Amino acid sequence: MARLSEKHIRFAQLGKNMATSMPKSRSPKSILALGESYRKRYKLKVVYKRGTGKWGRTSTTMFRKLWLSKNFEDQHIADRAHEFMHELVHARQWRSVGRVRFAIRYLNAQWRWAYEVEARREAIRVMAHIGAKKRIILDYIERQARGGLKKGYSLGRLDQKQVETETRRILLDQLDAA
Repeated sequence: MARLSEKHIRFAQLGKNMATSMPKSRSPKSILALGESYRKRYKLKVVYKRGTGKWGRTSTTMFRKLWLSKNFEDQHIADRAHEFMHELVHARQWRSVGRVRFAIRYLNAQWRWAYEVEARREAIRVMAHIGAKKRIILDYIERQARGGLKKGYSLGRLDQKQVETETRRILLDQLDAA
Protein backbone atom coordinates (compact mmCIF):
# COMPACT_ATOMS: atom_id res chain seq x y z
CA MET A 1 0.00 0.00 0.00
CA ALA A 2 1.29 3.43 -0.92
CA ARG A 3 1.03 6.20 1.63
CA LEU A 4 0.15 9.83 1.05
CA SER A 5 3.30 11.93 0.91
CA GLU A 6 3.83 14.94 3.17
CA LYS A 7 3.96 17.14 0.05
CA HIS A 8 0.44 16.12 -1.00
CA ILE A 9 -0.93 16.37 2.55
CA ARG A 10 0.49 19.92 2.87
CA PHE A 11 -0.98 20.87 -0.51
CA ALA A 12 -4.45 19.69 0.52
CA GLN A 13 -4.11 21.36 3.90
CA LEU A 14 -2.71 24.71 2.84
CA GLY A 15 -4.31 25.21 -0.55
CA LYS A 16 -5.71 28.62 -1.38
CA ASN A 17 -9.29 29.47 -0.57
CA MET A 18 -11.32 30.18 -3.68
CA ALA A 19 -12.46 33.57 -2.48
CA THR A 20 -10.13 35.45 -0.20
CA SER A 21 -13.15 36.91 1.54
CA MET A 22 -16.75 35.83 1.58
CA PRO A 23 -19.55 38.25 0.79
CA LYS A 24 -21.06 40.07 3.77
CA SER A 25 -24.42 38.50 3.08
CA ARG A 26 -24.68 34.95 4.34
CA SER A 27 -27.22 33.93 1.72
CA PRO A 28 -26.49 31.15 -0.77
CA LYS A 29 -27.50 33.60 -3.53
CA SER A 30 -24.57 35.85 -2.63
CA ILE A 31 -22.20 32.84 -2.82
CA LEU A 32 -23.61 31.91 -6.24
CA ALA A 33 -23.13 35.53 -7.38
CA LEU A 34 -19.52 35.44 -6.17
CA GLY A 35 -19.04 32.12 -7.97
CA GLU A 36 -20.53 33.60 -11.12
CA SER A 37 -17.97 36.41 -11.03
CA TYR A 38 -15.17 33.82 -10.83
CA ARG A 39 -16.78 31.81 -13.64
CA LYS A 40 -16.75 34.90 -15.87
CA ARG A 41 -13.18 35.78 -14.91
CA TYR A 42 -12.07 32.25 -15.80
CA LYS A 43 -14.17 32.39 -19.01
CA LEU A 44 -15.90 29.11 -18.22
CA LYS A 45 -18.88 27.99 -20.23
CA VAL A 46 -21.64 26.29 -18.23
CA VAL A 47 -22.94 23.05 -19.71
CA TYR A 48 -25.62 20.88 -18.12
CA LYS A 49 -24.89 17.18 -18.29
CA ARG A 50 -27.24 14.71 -19.84
CA GLY A 51 -27.26 11.02 -19.40
CA THR A 52 -27.60 8.50 -16.67
CA GLY A 53 -25.24 6.95 -14.20
CA LYS A 54 -22.41 8.67 -12.40
CA TRP A 55 -21.66 11.06 -15.27
CA GLY A 56 -25.08 12.73 -15.03
CA ARG A 57 -25.13 12.91 -11.20
CA THR A 58 -21.90 14.77 -10.55
CA SER A 59 -20.50 18.11 -11.63
CA THR A 60 -17.13 18.30 -13.36
CA THR A 61 -14.74 21.01 -14.49
CA MET A 62 -12.71 20.36 -17.60
CA PHE A 63 -10.68 23.04 -19.29
CA ARG A 64 -13.05 25.86 -20.25
CA LYS A 65 -16.29 24.06 -19.37
CA LEU A 66 -18.12 23.72 -16.10
CA TRP A 67 -20.24 20.60 -16.53
CA LEU A 68 -23.03 20.86 -13.95
CA SER A 69 -24.96 17.78 -12.89
CA LYS A 70 -28.22 17.25 -14.72
CA ASN A 71 -30.17 17.91 -11.51
CA PHE A 72 -28.10 20.96 -10.45
CA GLU A 73 -30.98 23.44 -10.76
CA ASP A 74 -33.29 21.09 -8.81
CA GLN A 75 -30.99 21.02 -5.78
CA HIS A 76 -31.47 23.21 -2.73
CA ILE A 77 -29.77 26.58 -3.28
CA ALA A 78 -27.26 25.93 -0.46
CA ASP A 79 -26.19 22.66 -2.13
CA ARG A 80 -25.81 24.46 -5.45
CA ALA A 81 -23.65 27.14 -3.78
CA HIS A 82 -21.10 24.77 -2.28
CA GLU A 83 -21.04 22.50 -5.36
CA PHE A 84 -20.48 25.49 -7.67
CA MET A 85 -17.61 26.84 -5.56
CA HIS A 86 -16.10 23.34 -5.28
CA GLU A 87 -15.94 23.11 -9.08
CA LEU A 88 -14.49 26.61 -9.38
CA VAL A 89 -11.62 25.51 -7.13
CA HIS A 90 -10.77 22.92 -9.79
CA ALA A 91 -10.83 25.67 -12.45
CA ARG A 92 -8.39 27.71 -10.34
CA GLN A 93 -6.22 24.62 -9.85
CA TRP A 94 -5.85 23.88 -13.54
CA ARG A 95 -5.31 27.57 -14.35
CA SER A 96 -2.53 27.80 -11.77
CA VAL A 97 -0.49 24.83 -13.09
CA GLY A 98 -1.71 24.64 -16.68
CA ARG A 99 -4.19 22.28 -18.31
CA VAL A 100 -1.74 19.61 -19.37
CA ARG A 101 0.14 19.52 -16.07
CA PHE A 102 -3.13 19.45 -14.12
CA ALA A 103 -4.47 16.57 -16.25
CA ILE A 104 -1.26 14.58 -15.79
CA ARG A 105 -1.23 15.23 -12.04
CA TYR A 106 -4.90 14.30 -11.74
CA LEU A 107 -4.08 10.84 -13.07
CA ASN A 108 -1.84 10.35 -10.03
CA ALA A 109 -3.83 9.15 -6.99
CA GLN A 110 -1.95 11.35 -4.50
CA TRP A 111 -2.47 14.51 -6.53
CA ARG A 112 -6.11 13.61 -7.21
CA TRP A 113 -6.70 13.21 -3.48
CA ALA A 114 -4.96 16.53 -2.71
CA TYR A 115 -6.94 18.42 -5.38
CA GLU A 116 -10.25 16.96 -4.22
CA VAL A 117 -9.60 17.66 -0.54
CA GLU A 118 -8.67 21.26 -1.38
CA ALA A 119 -11.97 21.65 -3.26
CA ARG A 120 -13.93 20.05 -0.41
CA ARG A 121 -12.32 22.52 2.02
CA GLU A 122 -13.94 25.30 -0.02
CA ALA A 123 -17.30 23.50 0.13
CA ILE A 124 -17.04 23.39 3.94
CA ARG A 125 -16.08 27.06 4.05
CA VAL A 126 -19.20 27.90 2.02
CA MET A 127 -21.47 25.71 4.15
CA ALA A 128 -20.19 27.34 7.33
CA HIS A 129 -20.53 30.84 5.85
CA ILE A 130 -24.17 30.37 4.88
CA GLY A 131 -24.98 29.01 8.33
CA ALA A 132 -25.38 25.30 7.74
CA LYS A 133 -25.87 23.43 10.99
CA LYS A 134 -22.66 21.97 12.36
CA ARG A 135 -24.25 18.50 12.37
CA ILE A 136 -24.84 18.74 8.59
CA ILE A 137 -21.25 19.82 7.95
CA LEU A 138 -19.89 17.07 10.20
CA ASP A 139 -22.02 14.53 8.31
CA TYR A 140 -20.60 15.85 5.01
CA ILE A 141 -17.05 15.53 6.38
CA GLU A 142 -17.68 11.97 7.54
CA ARG A 143 -19.16 10.98 4.15
CA GLN A 144 -16.11 12.42 2.39
CA ALA A 145 -13.66 10.72 4.75
CA ARG A 146 -15.37 7.33 4.69
CA GLY A 147 -16.18 7.00 1.06
CA GLY A 148 -16.77 10.19 -0.86
CA LEU A 149 -13.27 10.16 -2.26
CA LYS A 150 -13.19 6.40 -2.79
CA LYS A 151 -16.48 5.96 -4.64
CA GLY A 152 -16.05 8.62 -7.29
CA TYR A 153 -12.31 8.58 -7.72
CA SER A 154 -9.83 5.78 -8.11
CA LEU A 155 -7.20 6.33 -5.47
CA GLY A 156 -5.20 3.40 -6.69
CA ARG A 157 -3.21 1.57 -4.08
CA LEU A 158 -3.20 4.33 -1.49
CA ASP A 159 -3.52 3.31 2.13
CA GLN A 160 -7.29 3.80 2.61
CA LYS A 161 -7.01 4.16 6.38
CA GLN A 162 -4.53 7.01 5.95
CA VAL A 163 -6.73 8.60 3.27
CA GLU A 164 -9.70 8.53 5.69
CA THR A 165 -7.69 9.86 8.61
CA GLU A 166 -6.02 12.71 6.69
CA THR A 167 -9.21 13.68 4.86
CA ARG A 168 -11.15 13.83 8.13
CA ARG A 169 -8.40 15.78 9.92
CA ILE A 170 -7.96 18.38 7.18
CA LEU A 171 -11.70 18.92 6.70
CA LEU A 172 -12.31 19.21 10.45
CA ASP A 173 -9.49 21.78 10.65
CA GLN A 174 -11.24 23.75 7.88
CA LEU A 175 -14.51 23.65 9.83
CA ASP A 176 -12.73 24.94 12.96
CA ALA A 177 -11.18 27.77 10.92
CA ALA A 178 -14.47 28.75 9.27
